Amino acid sequence: MNCPQCNTINNDGVHFCMKCGYNFETGERGNVQPIKKTNKSKGNKVAMGCGVSLSIVLGIFTLLCFVIAAIDSEARDIFIVLAGLFLGIIFCTITAMITGAKKQKIKQANAEIGLVHQFVAKHTNGLPIAEGLSCTINSYTDRVEFVSGTTHITLNNGKITDMCVKSETEIQQQYVSSIGGAATGLVLFGPLGAMIGGRAKKKTSQNVTFYLIITYKNTEDSLAYIGFDVTSCIHQANKLVKDFQKGNTKEQNIEL
Repeated sequence: MNCPQCNTINNDGVHFCMKCGYNFETGERGNVQPIKKTNKSKGNKVAMGCGVSLSIVLGIFTLLCFVIAAIDSEARDIFIVLAGLFLGIIFCTITAMITGAKKQKIKQANAEIGLVHQFVAKHTNGLPIAEGLSCTINSYTDRVEFVSGTTHITLNNGKITDMCVKSETEIQQQYVSSIGGAATGLVLFGPLGAMIGGRAKKKTSQNVTFYLIITYKNTEDSLAYIGFDVTSCIHQANKLVKDFQKGNTKEQNIEL
């Protein structure tokens, strides 16, 4: 969707413009003044040029088909089929080019503001918002932002100790196996593990639910957990976790 304030292209389902902060739900303007519309990107120009060139080729091909068909009426049906097939190929090619140019434009805009990942998931536990609400997760190079309605929460990457995607069955099994360490405060995933584990134990359907679990240190320097149902966006969640694990190379000093 295009932002009416700065004309930046945003992913569908987001609540705020990633460039200027415009609120798509309330219409509240962001902190950045509208920018003037610029000329079409190089990628769009290339796509348009290819589209025009392919259209010209299609016109010439169609004309030849009718000329040859006029000479040999028996070949008319064959040439009509070939012309239709060629037209379909041209249409698919142009569509792919335009889509690719649009994705590249979004990627460049995200890189300018440091946005690496953006997707929408259902909140489960850990944030001061209701369970089940849709929440936009924006992962930047230095922080992760959670946006739901008018609630905007920021978590610095330095506070995050772990990220993982697990099924509810895995969480239930690991939570139960960690209860033995409860006396030393080692119960895995805390209240979040108890909530999801309890659901998995009672569940009777065969559908598998996946959760993104973010472990971080709160203001009291204790471990806390944030959970999201990412069953519908498992691919994006896995990419977020993979990038976090790749960049999480900080040394950990442990005293026994």
